[in-house]
Amino acid sequence: DYDVANYKITYSTIDALGQPDTASGLLCVPLIGDIEVPLALYNHGTVGERSAVPSNPTTGERLLVQAIAASGYITLAPDYIGLGDSDGIHPYVHAASEASAGRDLVIAVRKWLQDDVAFFNDQLFITGYSQGGHAAQALHRDLETNPTDDGVEVAAATHLSGPYSISEVMAGTLFAEELAT
Repeated sequence: DYDVANYKITYSTIDALGQPDTASGLLCVPLIGDIEVPLALYNHGTVGERSAVPSNPTTGERLLVQAIAASGYITLAPDYIGLGDSDGIHPYVHAASEASAGRDLVIAVRKWLQDDVAFFNDQLFITGYSQGGHAAQALHRDLETNPTDDGVEVAAATHLSGPYSISEVMAGTLFAEELAT
């Protein structure tokens, strides 16, 4: 329905060990004009390499984020800790770091948008598939059980699917170097 402007966002968050980290994500803004629209946060599925994330313009899953934005939502997609521009190892299905990556991306984007970049209302919709289903649930739980003065509240969430074959993914990605030696 709408053209979309795409932005790679870098922001501060906390890693799996509670240490500060720089993370990245994708922001897609529908070009609607002065109409207030809701925010939607899409959590991507399991990926096998650091660069296969929404902020990378060559990844296919990025198209889903852009499609949500084209339907009238300012759409965000965190790359997660250890992926994209974040340092260190990706802590696969680590709820706390998935939640902090999502929450801190929403906070960073809302601050940026308030500088007359786009108009948004207070609604936040959360979704995700595969690992993103786990991440969506982790973020939703965190926002509901740990409310803060950041003003982030969930209007609705859909935690689609969940990660499967976790041990296979971990063996093939996280421990691949150990298996090769």
